[in-house]
Amino acid sequence: MGGHRPPLQFEVQFLAYYCAAGRTAGATPWRGNAKSAIIGHLLGEYQQLNTQNSRFYFCTLVIVLSFTLVSPSPVVTEGLIASRVLVVYPTNHSDANKGDVNDSKQLAEYYVQKRGIPASNVLGVTISANQSKYYYAGEYGKFYNDLIVPIKARLTKLGPANIDVILLVGGIPKEVRNSTGMSVAVDNSLMMLTSLDPATDNISAKNNPYFEPTPGFGADMGHFNHSLYKNGGNDIYLVSRIGNMDQVDQSLYADRFLLPHYGYYNGNVYVDSEYGQGGSGNVPRYTDGYLSTQPSVRTGNFGASESEADMNVAFAEHYAVESGFPLMWENTTNGLVIGQAGAMFSDGASALRAPRALFYGGWYNYGKYNDVWEWLPGSVACDLNSAST
Repeated sequence: MGGHRPPLQFEVQFLAYYCAAGRTAGATPWRGNAKSAIIGHLLGEYQQLNTQNSRFYFCTLVIVLSFTLVSPSPVVTEGLIASRVLVVYPTNHSDANKGDVNDSKQLAEYYVQKRGIPASNVLGVTISANQSKYYYAGEYGKFYNDLIVPIKARLTKLGPANIDVILLVGGIPKEVRNSTGMSVAVDNSLMMLTSLDPATDNISAKNNPYFEPTPGFGADMGHFNHSLYKNGGNDIYLVSRIGNMDQVDQSLYADRFLLPHYGYYNGNVYVDSEYGQGGSGNVPRYTDGYLSTQPSVRTGNFGASESEADMNVAFAEHYAVESGFPLMWENTTNGLVIGQAGAMFSDGASALRAPRALFYGGWYNYGKYNDVWEWLPGSVACDLNSAST
């Protein structure tokens, strides 16, 4: 499973990665892919986070997935099979866009149509905590009856080992409390749903045994297999989610019009890193080959130092190239940013101007804005700073 993955296969590899990394509700594990809807979901999640690390995580993910979601989809020759996905949505969610159906059902139908999910694999549930987004202490019974009971019933009908992924769509709560009052992601709890007790809250946050520490680098773990990955001998499931229903129209627009080809809407991808190989100052510039060998990039670690964070910001260039959109990478090594005297792109061109900007990922423009950007309608940008709020 190395190299460039087909869409559904791409989904399941990153799902395992984030499911383990975000097993508490503060960093909800998810990884469904209805293409552009992901970006809207992430931007909504960003507003709810209040830590630098959490916001860095989502900023970086927005940048990376911005590039991957608009890449032309190759023919699926292997990967996750549509019939092995169970789509779960709330039947009592709001209808913010004033359509004929509730927003969650609308997005579920969109995903099902795009991915060819069988009708028997689509499950509507009634959520008693629909407005709060959380199951609070003492509400384990609500959580169990809202989600575990109907999902287990559908799994029994379909065959428990015939489903690999449970995809939560729309207004499904993100957090549940265990018996000690600890906040645990609903997604992580559903991963081990076959181990949960119907009467007693026995939720315990756990790493997904299918966790992939270095997705996309070297030999991956291969296809998910129920016989290989268990929780105390019980089946587990890969759990993902798509949210922020106001992004449905944007999803449809991007799917139809946003491609790096003549006749479609497109623009440039800008990446702005601060350092170079081994630090800052008089050092060699980053290259894709160099970044691809760095442990902090291969594992997605960014918390130990600014150098680690910078390499992960810089590696957005890799996904930009794969997307097919033109890459404009400001990779000088002395902290210069686009629009600043002396800034230069990796191809040697001056970085004093940024025309036709469609995507941007960089950092350390705190408290200033270089008015050199030609932002295209619908552009996505993320600039990270330690004092970001």
